[in-house]
Amino acid sequence: QNYFAFEWEDPDTGRRQQYRWTVLPQGFTESPNLFGQALEQILETYEKDPEIILLQYVDDLLIARKKEETVRNESINLLNFLEKQGLKVSKSKLQFTKEEVKYLEHWLTR
Repeated sequence: QNYFAFEWEDPDTGRRQQYRWTVLPQGFTESPNLFGQALEQILETYEKDPEIILLQYVDDLLIARKKEETVRNESINLLNFLEKQGLKVSKSKLQFTKEEVKYLEHWLTR
């Protein structure tokens, strides 16, 4: 996503050019915060099942509900939505419809 841009002026020619990050720079201290804000704006347009609880903390998302099938369907819908928005989800971090998940360094169980 082209959310972040900066302008640079060549000191020799005085010519100004604008550049846009297509990804957040690694090591930039504000990257997690900026991404979290951008994700929050994107999620505001997501139409979720009203019975679903969707929690966001920076770049961590948690979908909760009693029925596993409801969570599975909503998870697929959310993954498809995020892909359409140009975001990629880490398959290695995905905990898809499990009875016990690690969220924000805490284990959550049914």
